[in-house]
Amino acid sequence: MKTSLKLGYCLLISFASITACSKVAEPTEDTGSINKKKQATAQTSSVSGYWKDNTTDVTFINNYPGYDKKVMYSIGPISVQAGDVISAHFQQQLNINSSVNAMAACDIVIGTNNAVKDHLSTGYLGFIAKPSGSNVSVAEEGSCEVLSRSGSYQFTSAANNIYINAAVYGGGTNPSTPNWTIPGGGELVAVLESGVSWYKATTMNLTKEPYRGGALKFCVPIDGPNLHVQYAVGPVNVPAGSMVDVRHHIQCTSEVPNGQHQRLGQNLIQGTSASSTSGLDLSKKSQHGVTWGEHHSTISPVAGAFYSSGVNNAFFNSVLYAYGSWNSEPL
Repeated sequence: MKTSLKLGYCLLISFASITACSKVAEPTEDTGSINKKKQATAQTSSVSGYWKDNTTDVTFINNYPGYDKKVMYSIGPISVQAGDVISAHFQQQLNINSSVNAMAACDIVIGTNNAVKDHLSTGYLGFIAKPSGSNVSVAEEGSCEVLSRSGSYQFTSAANNIYINAAVYGGGTNPSTPNWTIPGGGELVAVLESGVSWYKATTMNLTKEPYRGGALKFCVPIDGPNLHVQYAVGPVNVPAGSMVDVRHHIQCTSEVPNGQHQRLGQNLIQGTSASSTSGLDLSKKSQHGVTWGEHHSTISPVAGAFYSSGVNNAFFNSVLYAYGSWNSEPL
């Protein structure tokens, strides 16, 4: 049994010395190699901006026909310098009163105006968190869903009038699917830093298996407790006095039949090679279950560690494992 992972997602690493801190189609699959910046030397970083938006005019999200993206929160305009890194986190609870299943999805996008929703929008610059979603089975889970995404982005050149937008959308296959309602309490938070070393891995280290009887998709064997590296960033030299920030984002999809389940687990580690599945745990292992009613599940963990001593040739890996009661087709 395999767990099929929908791609375009990544592992992001950033770090800097903290001694001086003032602290609708989806995107095409990206299987390029690690973006390696210059190996780090001791340097200081600074927080040059912090913003939060927790007010929105969005009161509902359409589920049928769905995919009607709306910008729920927006931060900007801001100015950035070449090499600046912006990190953002979005969270919002959604409610629904439904007898049928529905999808809830979102992204965090960077653009030149507050109407940018995704890569098809005028003014699009890049994603902090690519579009991804989770299905909700009201009978199994109840009437709520929480969207939570996190990520970071490095600017290659200075720019003004930059916006960070959190866009949301829903979907349902049944014309009777009601809309999501917004109970309030959500927010988009962003931090802008300079003097940060930033790395991004998009090369998937998993094998491909047929999905839905045809297309090859990256998969994780349903063979827990065995561990499998999805992404690896390295080798990286981490100077003493550095704070390392690790952000990971994936969506998995399952064709599990009604009455069965599968579980995808993950954790983030610092190891000694691109194939390391154990080492320094940056996050604890956790699992996300997928049933027939859910179909999709998105995982967006964040971890961090302070390095009082320097480390050379370190690898930062996202590690996956999977269990399940059904193993006839890819998850």
